[in-house]
Amino acid sequence: MGLDFVQSAWIVRDLPKAMDHWTRTYGVGPFFVIAHAQIEGLRYRGQPSGMDYSGALAFRGAMMIELIQQHDSSPSVYNEAGNQADQFFHHICALTNDFEEHYDRFTKNNVVAAMEGRFGSTRFAYFDTGPTIGCMTELVEETVEIRSVFQLIADANANWDGRDPVRQL
Repeated sequence: MGLDFVQSAWIVRDLPKAMDHWTRTYGVGPFFVIAHAQIEGLRYRGQPSGMDYSGALAFRGAMMIELIQQHDSSPSVYNEAGNQADQFFHHICALTNDFEEHYDRFTKNNVVAAMEGRFGSTRFAYFDTGPTIGCMTELVEETVEIRSVFQLIADANANWDGRDPVRQL
């Protein structure tokens, strides 16, 4: 019934610089980079949309850290934040094996799906929870595909010796 939060995410202006900061300062790594990620069926505030962005994912213990750099000025939940810092907190993320139930729960409580789409077979939605908790909330459908990616990254963190802090996904 409840959500298990597995990720915290930051918007960054310079992805390589941000990964270096997180690795050196917090010991987070290795980061797996998804360059110019492809999103299918992207909708922003109810309208079809598109954008160019890259992300980096790493675990530290049980928490995944996501760093996101949008490369263009297309409308998105990443650009609408308007914060001019080099890095700033943006959202928390929960995996759910009942995407529809949780999606409906948000909308029934008048929380707007600000952006949604699919990565392969995995659906996601960002809900505009900023007015109540100060950040967005992302729901990600728990699929075999996303679980295997998360497991790959978690395993790399568990056995990480500090070498090769940036890898391609």
